[in-house]
Amino acid sequence: MKTLNLLFLLFAIFVNIFSIHANTELKDNLTALSEAIQTVKTKNATYEQVLEWDENRPYKLSYTVVEIDKRDREEEAKFVFNLADFNVNTVRWADEKDKIVVTLTADNRQKSIKLFEDGEQQNYIDRFQIVAKDADNGRTIEELFREAIPIGTKLSEAELQLNSFEERKDWLVKNIVDFSIEEANYEQFIETKEAHPSLLQYSLTTPKGKYSQQEKWLWNMADISPQSIQLEVKNKEVFVEMKTHRNQKFIQYFEENQLDNYTNSLQIYAPEIDIARHLMVVLKDLAEESEKKKEAQLKIPSTEGEILQFLQENIKDVSENENQYKQEFEAACLTSLQTTGTEKDKAIDDLLTFHLADLDEKELEVDVRGTSIWIKTQTRNKQPLIEVKENDELEGYEKDFVVRASDVENAKALIMALEVATKSCKENLQYSIPEGGASEQYNWLSENIPSFRLEDTEYSQSLEKMEDASCKWEFNRTLTDKDSEEEIFQFSLKDIDPQQIDFKISRKELGIYIETNDNEKLIKYFKDGEPDDYQDDFLIYASSIEQARNIIESFKRAIEDCKN
Repeated sequence: MKTLNLLFLLFAIFVNIFSIHANTELKDNLTALSEAIQTVKTKNATYEQVLEWDENRPYKLSYTVVEIDKRDREEEAKFVFNLADFNVNTVRWADEKDKIVVTLTADNRQKSIKLFEDGEQQNYIDRFQIVAKDADNGRTIEELFREAIPIGTKLSEAELQLNSFEERKDWLVKNIVDFSIEEANYEQFIETKEAHPSLLQYSLTTPKGKYSQQEKWLWNMADISPQSIQLEVKNKEVFVEMKTHRNQKFIQYFEENQLDNYTNSLQIYAPEIDIARHLMVVLKDLAEESEKKKEAQLKIPSTEGEILQFLQENIKDVSENENQYKQEFEAACLTSLQTTGTEKDKAIDDLLTFHLADLDEKELEVDVRGTSIWIKTQTRNKQPLIEVKENDELEGYEKDFVVRASDVENAKALIMALEVATKSCKENLQYSIPEGGASEQYNWLSENIPSFRLEDTEYSQSLEKMEDASCKWEFNRTLTDKDSEEEIFQFSLKDIDPQQIDFKISRKELGIYIETNDNEKLIKYFKDGEPDDYQDDFLIYASSIEQARNIIESFKRAIEDCKN
């Protein structure tokens, strides 16, 4: 720490020595320029010209010209500018009919020159001209400006000496202040948030007809793309505009202290172009530093138990205008998410039951619409493995998972936590089936292939061995609604393709698909007690995703044992 402080001290001394020398050199140059810029009389007018500068900041200049025509009518123009806004290649002298002029054009044609006409501020402009008395005088003025620009640029840049994250935030608070343009007052300030170092809040009150408009933006600098931060000039207004990474709507926008929506950009106004220039630099530095700090600030736990507990604590209740949502998440891999509350004045009670291992962490994203913010993803392979109930009634199975977030920071924390949790639960996926081969799996399956009722249909299912052989099984299925149909499937496990055993879900009906190797019709089939055509597949029905998952795994283990 002592070494670091010494380095800062030495750097400060160096900057101070450089500034003293450069200030002297620049003032000498500007004195020569002011002497070269004289009153010039042409065929049509006389130009009285004066160049002035700020003694403390000699890179800030003003050039005033009074044009007097043949009838002694006067027009005064004053141009206020910073040498840092030009480069040596944008200063050129040329002849224009009855006069020689030196044209100074702002770098990148940025409208950074403040113009006053007869004392009244006009729109910012990107260039102005100085009248020379002859060609030699034009060359001299051009050369003196080209010498002054690099020195002035270095001095202007050296003015902003901020060495830490906190110093940059303090600069924002001190320099984003109220100002006026003619009769329009801009009341503004920036606040920092102690609980989250990268959070900023910008408040702005501006005239709107007979009244005023109060606006507020809240955002995390880690969400801002440094490359997007640009100085902009529109007529008489100067501001710095910034946008989020990938144009994500991560900036909260409030109007009259009410959340209005989320947006992907904002503008911060500056009273002067010099303040805006420094503001752009400070914001870029903060954005880059915040990006490096963001993971440490989120503090996401790493163990499975801790991450599940984190999700339970951070899946919070959400208010969206008049809508109220109470969210309850169970801290387990095989979990549920219950949402109750009111939406459009109607009571809601939704229950999602799912396994975190089924969610695809690569599809996790934040979705923002208006004032609503969600975390979204899908199941792996887009299978509908999320059971959905409304008011305790089964609605079906879905592939899309959605959970509401209370704000952007909450959404980012949930994204990271869900990514860790889904990976961990997948790696540690547990089955409720026994170890062992075909005999052990048969014993388990014969007791756990369910019979149940779904709406108006009764599902009666059973599994039996054939010929006292552990690898030849018979599956019996009877579906009863208005009519009754009994089906029997007799098969050898050696003929079943384990790679094709999977979920098959249609609306509310949850099935397990069994298929033969190469789709050969090797399954002996009986319908209502009578032999029928041989089949190449059949379905076993289940009453829950976890039940089906275990049946699938048990079949696969039995087949593997029989084929070996």
